[in-house]
Amino acid sequence: MSLFWRFILKPAEIQCPCHRFQRFNRSDTAAILVLLYALFMCAPTAVTHAQVAGGGITGSVRGDSGSAMPGVRISMKDVITGQVRTVLTDTSGSYSLPALPPGKYEMTVSAPAFVTQLWTGITVTVGSQRILDTLMRAGSSELVVRADVSGLPSIQSSDNVEKSVVQNTPLNGRDWTQ
Repeated sequence: MSLFWRFILKPAEIQCPCHRFQRFNRSDTAAILVLLYALFMCAPTAVTHAQVAGGGITGSVRGDSGSAMPGVRISMKDVITGQVRTVLTDTSGSYSLPALPPGKYEMTVSAPAFVTQLWTGITVTVGSQRILDTLMRAGSSELVVRADVSGLPSIQSSDNVEKSVVQNTPLNGRDWTQ
């Protein structure tokens, strides 16, 4: 009975021989568990925001011969705010500009010894994904060729389902009230 009393019922009174560690009593353990629970319950709200706030633009840049052009400078300028976001193409000539805020943009594509291209009329909406591939022509980089791309389609992606689709979808024998 004394072993049971000493090790199970009164663990707070037992001390480590080296006196460096002190055991927690039940109220200390409960307080630590409550703090950990609160921490883990609050943490996911800051991490799980998966909503799309804007759209994205991707594409590739090729030379006259059709080969990939790495290191080409792609600059997206918001026409209204004037903010510029710049990326360089990777080794395969691809670029990606994700999470652009909705708005109207101009895209400048430039590389040394190639004609600079200015694309206008680019509209980014929430959830849209636009693919803009570019073919670079050799020439002076001071020469600027302008193109309006407002008529080109963009790929819209959305997780919203219209009410009519939900109402007209068959239930396959299931009762909708369950």
